Amino acid sequence: SIKTGQDLYTLRLLKLMQMGLWDDAFELYNKGDDPGQNDRLAEIGILLALHKKGLAAACLDYKAFGDRFNALFFKRIDLICGKELEDIAIISTQFPKSTVLKGIYTDPKFTFDANDLETLKTFTFLEVMMLLEKNRLTYENFDLKQDTPPYLLKVFLEDENFPPTQKTKLNTLAKHQSILPFIKNDENSAYDIQNSQQNEIILHIANLIENNAEISPKIIEKLTENALKNPQNIFYLQLLKQIRPKLNIAEFTEQEKQRALGEFRTEFTKEVNILNSWLDKRSEFSNNPAKVYEKQVIKTPDGSYTTVSDDWTNWLGNATQNQYSGISLLIVLNNNKNIGVRSESMIKDLRHVGLIEQAHQIGVDMTVNLMRTNK
Repeated sequence: SIKTGQDLYTLRLLKLMQMGLWDDAFELYNKGDDPGQNDRLAEIGILLALHKKGLAAACLDYKAFGDRFNALFFKRIDLICGKELEDIAIISTQFPKSTVLKGIYTDPKFTFDANDLETLKTFTFLEVMMLLEKNRLTYENFDLKQDTPPYLLKVFLEDENFPPTQKTKLNTLAKHQSILPFIKNDENSAYDIQNSQQNEIILHIANLIENNAEISPKIIEKLTENALKNPQNIFYLQLLKQIRPKLNIAEFTEQEKQRALGEFRTEFTKEVNILNSWLDKRSEFSNNPAKVYEKQVIKTPDGSYTTVSDDWTNWLGNATQNQYSGISLLIVLNNNKNIGVRSESMIKDLRHVGLIEQAHQIGVDMTVNLMRTNK
């Protein structure tokens, strides 16, 4: 069974929060129901209310269902709301594990230097949002770092004290992370590819793909030029050729391709293998199609579908034979949490059974995700 807080809805909201897409998360949260006994969902709801409507609204949400939960977050927000709504005094010992909240509520001179990114990244969403809410972030001689997490980019975008000299860089990074909208033509043509770092270039390309914008020859040249130092570029170039067949991209030897695959960290092995199978045009089923399609899809008396085999490849073949495209797509995507003997061939399998557009879109989405997360 799924543990409380591990459901897809809650995890999706949390991911949106981490990506800095707080407005999207707020919209999605408001489509849901009362959090019930899901403390993680309730916490996200309060944080989104704090972001969108302010501290008073967040406290009203907390008062509505906060007494159901005992997690640390709710003890902290209870103290904060007591102070904000009823002016109940807070003493330093009441936030024993949070120097941020203790500083905000017990030291009028407390501030935090935004240059200390590594420490800032250790703070909870509540701590970061309260630094923003109470104007306690300082930016003396601030230099925005390339590896700033998206949710902190969102904080900086919201902070009226953020230094104007860094706003162009902030906006560029925020657009690469889709926190700010990307304007296809003007921003693409103005992008300084020659003076950009590897991670910046890859993020820029991900944005271009996602927005269906033109990928200029200069970007391909730069990616190829950097391939010796960054062999992963060889794999990215192959994927770009798959996504945009008209791009003029050099051929690579099998040895170069294999070296590129080995450059990705083990945590990305699954995604890399799936995308690599997407590049292979050969059909694995072509030698023995009868084996794949040998079983029949059975319709039960209640109108549902079942099969006499637990082999999902048989399900895939039969569902497609019987023109159940939606079923076959779901079978591939839900292939026992995408594990097992054929899990890394899901894009190829979709393409083989005629779901060409779906296979292509999954490949595109996975490429964009890999480019954004592999840093």
